[in-house]
Amino acid sequence: MNRTVLGAKIIVFIMIIMMVSIARAQFIIHQMEYEIPVNLDLIPEDKELNSPNDEATFFLTLPEDKLKAAAPESAEEEVAKSTMYIEGDNFAMETDSKETGKTTVVSDAKAGKFYYILWPQKKVMVMSADDMKAMQQRSQSAAEEMMKNLSPEMRKQVEQGMQGESAKSAKPVVKATGKKMQKYGFTCEEYLVTGENDVQVIWATGDISGLAAKVEDFSTKMQEMFPSEEEEESDE
Repeated sequence: MNRTVLGAKIIVFIMIIMMVSIARAQFIIHQMEYEIPVNLDLIPEDKELNSPNDEATFFLTLPEDKLKAAAPESAEEEVAKSTMYIEGDNFAMETDSKETGKTTVVSDAKAGKFYYILWPQKKVMVMSADDMKAMQQRSQSAAEEMMKNLSPEMRKQVEQGMQGESAKSAKPVVKATGKKMQKYGFTCEEYLVTGENDVQVIWATGDISGLAAKVEDFSTKMQEMFPSEEEEESDE
């Protein structure tokens, strides 16, 4: 068994959703993300793990407290916290991390604008749908200009790489493990999500009435306000 395949960290992403008002469709979503260094000593000697996905699945299904207890004492736990407020067609998100500091994003659906507040820099940036479209056009123009400056051989390699990446965009496979647990006051069920190059374990609940429909409606309105060049499908 190869014990050096997985030289990474487990990323833990916790999302707690609170329904504030059913009548006005108000939601508050608390999120926290942190990393736990992987300790390969947790793998039993007789455990056969033949691929990075096998190892990822093994570690992701271990309890968080066991992973934390086995992590090196010198490891620093990076934590990023955010809170999203959704009401009607508008939302606000507050994020605090070591990398960027405190930032706030506020949407104004009626005006078709986003406001980015960078607290450490004491700056506010305003972005509209036209600004987004202009940024996409500049990015596309820059990419086309770069392709022009490449040799025919290099251009062909880049185009083949782009086609290969597009062909690999298969939907991840989602499988319920059958495990259930009370987490943060909700009855949750465990799901194993296996993608092309990654594995995730998700504890999800169906206790939040109306949230899925609200997220779909909200995403549709955001896409109408700020259409992207490439639309990607995903199942939440």
